[in-house]
Amino acid sequence: MDDIEAAFFYKLLEKIKRLEPSGKKEKLLIKALVISEMAGLGYSKEIVDKLVENRKEMEERFSYNKAV
Repeated sequence: MDDIEAAFFYKLLEKIKRLEPSGKKEKLLIKALVISEMAGLGYSKEIVDKLVENRKEMEERFSYNKAV
């Protein structure tokens, strides 16, 4: 991956991180994980952590809405 492609990936990853927890964010994080692995960028652990955090926040919102 050249410098321009890597810069695009990093910018995309930052935009994904700013999204509200949702299924769309989860799908984008999974795509970013695949790109990171294929390109050998070394962001896999960080992306997996964000996936787990996104899922927890989605579950918290669901349980809160269910309780109300």
